[in-house]
Amino acid sequence: MVIYNVTSQLDPDIEGQWIRWMQDVHIPEMLATKQFTEVKILKIVDSSDSENAGYAVQYSCESLDHLQVYLDRFSTKLRQSAIDVFGEKVLSFRTILEDIRTIKRPLKNEQNR
Repeated sequence: MVIYNVTSQLDPDIEGQWIRWMQDVHIPEMLATKQFTEVKILKIVDSSDSENAGYAVQYSCESLDHLQVYLDRFSTKLRQSAIDVFGEKVLSFRTILEDIRTIKRPLKNEQNR
């Protein structure tokens, strides 16, 4: 599993508009590329920048090949749409992560076995 993580700092005046746009427009467009299987929106609660709202949006895909298809065919247009709507009120950087292993705490009833 590969995660394409986009971390953004938002001008607080557009936070609600940005969240609605992400949910109603941008994320559906990202999923429509058929390269991603899941998207998570996470609010950054521990940030050195207390003036701006921070979010990480994690787009999961099955492989680096899927991510590369997105980057080659779709990313320029979709990034530009965000710039067209929000201009410099949103600053983002991107990170590519690979899920090496997920470890979960055992359920309570499984601990008693």
